[in-house]
Amino acid sequence: MCAESRRLQRRSRCRYGRARNDHQLLTSHLRHEITEVGRVSPPERIALLAALEPGTQMLVRRRTLFDRETGKPQELGASYLPLSFADGSFLEAPEVVPKALFLCVEDLSGKRYAHARDHWQWRMPSTAEAEALQISPSRGVLHLVHVARAADHTLLEVSESVWPADCIEIIDEYELPEAQRGGRTDRQAP
Repeated sequence: MCAESRRLQRRSRCRYGRARNDHQLLTSHLRHEITEVGRVSPPERIALLAALEPGTQMLVRRRTLFDRETGKPQELGASYLPLSFADGSFLEAPEVVPKALFLCVEDLSGKRYAHARDHWQWRMPSTAEAEALQISPSRGVLHLVHVARAADHTLLEVSESVWPADCIEIIDEYELPEAQRGGRTDRQAP
């Protein structure tokens, strides 16, 4: 179990903007370890959520994030990247990239992230996940699949993250366009 003060905060909608301004802000308390880099056909669920043709090859970058203070694993992750820009690039090296991965993808692809869809699932961990996260196999995990595209709908990245469910807090903060607010003030009841 994670102490309330040690929970990771994942800020869904505003993370790209904050990372553009200060990418160290998001991960300063975590140490990244790249555990695998190579070409793969993504798992069926990833391929389905990203609308990939069966057998599509992508570059995968798997990682484990560790708490710098305790040394304990906090997150398992993988990013699946199209070979159209990742093939032959520095992303094939099993090293932590010099800035936020999405900024590297934008540089290499020449496209900017414009749309993302997050798929959240609470589930039990696989045996490998429980071992890697050093948790009991009976302890639930939160699994996120994040599909990011450019304005022209080009797929830029599919990432997945797995956390012990009791160690993550999701903060979803966003602006409400005037049309959605319907002109109401904060004091009016819905």
